[in-house]
Amino acid sequence: MGITGNRLLAVICVVIFTSPFLRAAPAREQIPVTWDSWGVPHIEASSENALAYAAGWTQMRSHANAVLTLMARSRGRLAETPGQLQLDYALAQDRWVHQMGIASTALQWWEQQQPVERESLQSFADGINDYATAHRGEIDDELRAVLPIQAVDVLARLAHVMLYDFAVSAAKVGDDTRAWRAGAEPAIASVQNRGSNAVAIAPRKSGSAALLLSNPHLPWSDLVRWFEYESVTPHGNFYGVSLLGLPTQVIGFNQKLGWTHTVNPMHSYYLYELKLKGDGYLLDGEPTAFQTRTETIRLRQPSGEFIDKLITFSDSLFGPVVARNKDRALALWVTGKDAAHTLTQYRDMARAQDHETFNRLLKRQQIAIFSIIYADRDGKIAYYFGGRNPASRNNIHRDALILDGSKRANLWTDVLPLEQLPAVIDPESGWVQNANDPPWTATQPARLSSTDYAKGLVTSTFVNLRAQRIIQRLEATPTIDFNALLNLKLDTGSELALRTLDDLIAAGRQASDPDSQVGARILSGWDRAMNADSRGAVLFSQWVKLMPGDDNIFTIPFDPRNPLAGPRGLAVPAKAAGLLGEAVRGLRETGVAPDVAWGELFKLPGAQRLPANGGPDPLGLIRATYFAQPGPTPGYIANGGDGFSAVVEFGTQPRAMGLLAYGNFTEPSPPGVRDQMQLYADKRLRTLLRAPVDSSDIVLKELIPYSPNHSLRAADTGNRPVPTMPWR
Repeated sequence: MGITGNRLLAVICVVIFTSPFLRAAPAREQIPVTWDSWGVPHIEASSENALAYAAGWTQMRSHANAVLTLMARSRGRLAETPGQLQLDYALAQDRWVHQMGIASTALQWWEQQQPVERESLQSFADGINDYATAHRGEIDDELRAVLPIQAVDVLARLAHVMLYDFAVSAAKVGDDTRAWRAGAEPAIASVQNRGSNAVAIAPRKSGSAALLLSNPHLPWSDLVRWFEYESVTPHGNFYGVSLLGLPTQVIGFNQKLGWTHTVNPMHSYYLYELKLKGDGYLLDGEPTAFQTRTETIRLRQPSGEFIDKLITFSDSLFGPVVARNKDRALALWVTGKDAAHTLTQYRDMARAQDHETFNRLLKRQQIAIFSIIYADRDGKIAYYFGGRNPASRNNIHRDALILDGSKRANLWTDVLPLEQLPAVIDPESGWVQNANDPPWTATQPARLSSTDYAKGLVTSTFVNLRAQRIIQRLEATPTIDFNALLNLKLDTGSELALRTLDDLIAAGRQASDPDSQVGARILSGWDRAMNADSRGAVLFSQWVKLMPGDDNIFTIPFDPRNPLAGPRGLAVPAKAAGLLGEAVRGLRETGVAPDVAWGELFKLPGAQRLPANGGPDPLGLIRATYFAQPGPTPGYIANGGDGFSAVVEFGTQPRAMGLLAYGNFTEPSPPGVRDQMQLYADKRLRTLLRAPVDSSDIVLKELIPYSPNHSLRAADTGNRPVPTMPWR
């Protein structure tokens, strides 16, 4: 939306509404929230509970219906409120949540929370509920039944996204079980459309202060949607992002330090093979009964009527049963189910003021599956492999995905301490990085060796081309200052093209196929990047789709002993040239000119359908953009990749630029909030505005009514919340 007049300051004092808790505790305060012109709230809270309350309130102002949909989904009740979703999809999501026992996990975590943790969770839920009460007209009719949100729902949301989306998913389990039924050994699952780039630069490499690049690549969907905000408390300021529906920022920076995450190549789950016996399975040679449970999934029909569907699930010592085949079954074990204090660790990390404190907090190991890249004002930088990695014992084969479920002793119960995981702190190179590659390439010259750590700790040896491109740029550039790191983050060059294109062009020119020759002429004029005006990028991408997906196509294949040397070159140029001709013809057959510009075919979401830039793996782009084809006609729309990104310099005061590509609102935004997708199209970042925000950059100020005793009373009633509580 445009900014009218002189961007007048709108001061809104929200009407205080009636609730039993407010009547019981009349003392209240007002939490100031300033919304800047990019739709980012800056919350000034007197306490952690007030901050959590305001986080719930502001998330609802930005995403009310999305938040409630996520809560319904984490309860396993999405099919009751399907909205625009296909009912079959909603039912499948509910089945997964019930099968995984997410409600039970959340309730177990709630029982382990300390009173201060319960108060914070309750405060966040109160903020959601109170906003919904004050703005009932903004809530979709079918989602009103989701209210009230309980504190335990927040833990269910945490378990759902961290354990049963990041660590493992229904799609991953489906692939694994299909391979198992076919008699094949499932491959260690790689994360699809889940990646990140992260870099930290020391002062001796930057020439000034430590730098941090945060660049997670996630789908642009509500399940993993970022919410950007700044918290201002007596402990200090913290700027960053939370995942929608969570009360704590998980990536960001304060005045003195910051961190980001990447998805690390670790064992985030295992499958245990059980030998069936009667109605149960054999455990230590003895028949053991499954624990069975029948759960109800309610489906809302288009008519508005409901149908109840009863589904029975079986649980074993090793986890829920996810597949059966004749006399065998598979049970799923997921890391992190015993990490009940993830949100508290994040909160404490945000308040840390030095590396020693931050490192001590990491030893809690409540962050189940991510690596951590760190930088601070003292000039320290660090990379941690991170995660809750099973300790090796009883000769269990860590590097296999399917383990023996015949013995109780084979259940993973121990976790490797942080000291036994790969880490690089203050390397001589002056930089650390991770782009979902193994830890051994965190810096160069390498300071880590796989022989020094538990066998099978890392699930992949491959250093993807995106990571290789980052490493080569860091090595080749003597000084990486703030602007150089910005340019690195926005780099749209294709490393795969750099390593194969000369061979492909030469082979195409020599081919007898005229279409191969046409392809060579087009590619010879290509800038080897995925910019909006890049002609040849579409053709190269089409050729990559046709090429075999193994190392045999390369003259120099990837070698983990020399991880930056390959892959490169084309081993069979004539075959590559033939496929180039097929790529030219394939584009023509779909009505696409072989020399079409990248941005003519690949677009950004939104009404303007701006030309896109960037591309996915395996093209080897630092600027990651994922695309989907929405219909049968040619054309692709970006649906993931660079969502939130930030480059921070830790000087006397942090200097930061970043972007939240899809913006901070799914609900109508206040007048004056600017669209960020144009910046994405222009390959630019914005200055991250921090408190106090200049009056010219303010579009809305509000005072949120908050009762300090409200959450305390709700959390201390002694009543345990029931995840399956009826909504009506």
